[in-house]
Amino acid sequence: MKGKVVATFDQASFLAVQPGEYAEVIFSMYPGQIFTGKVESIADITSGGTLTPSGALPDVSARAAPRFGAIIKLDDPDLRVPAGAQGAGAVYTGKVQFAGMLRMGVVRTNTILNYVAWGT
Repeated sequence: MKGKVVATFDQASFLAVQPGEYAEVIFSMYPGQIFTGKVESIADITSGGTLTPSGALPDVSARAAPRFGAIIKLDDPDLRVPAGAQGAGAVYTGKVQFAGMLRMGVVRTNTILNYVAWGT
């Protein structure tokens, strides 16, 4: 899946994410860099919404909050991101534009801070 990343969102944020929306992603392995892209597709299911083939109901007593996925197609199709690499980012939906501006600041601050923590 070269040039694409999977981003996960909590339930409330995920409902606002739609294909075609602008996204920014950062990785600690690329300190100081911000990668742009667009949401290519979303998955309206999480592993918590599945059942085992046996039909047994899953234990929901100590379950973490579910996260939903979206595939972001990066503008740099040749970016090397190894499978399992972690990062941070944002999808700017336009619903709360002021919050989007704050998030842009946080993303930029975090990628600069990656210089400090790079390699740890």
